[in-house]
Amino acid sequence: MSYMQVMLDFITCKFPFWGTCNFQFEPETKTIFIKCLNSEGRAKILADASRISALDINVEQFIIKVPQYSDIIISHIR
Repeated sequence: MSYMQVMLDFITCKFPFWGTCNFQFEPETKTIFIKCLNSEGRAKILADASRISALDINVEQFIIKVPQYSDIIISHIR
């Protein structure tokens, strides 16, 4: 199992509403891009932003993209 698979399993277990989103990891910047197709999860993501930012999984930032909304950028807090 690859690092990305383990990380995605962990994330989707902690935050099940992301299970229907598409993920892309950019190792150079340690960024995960998450593209959600509907806006329903957007409020849940914003509500969990502090928990997401505290994840210690070697990711510097999450960029969440939802059609017709501004991107959400959540940076890792050390």
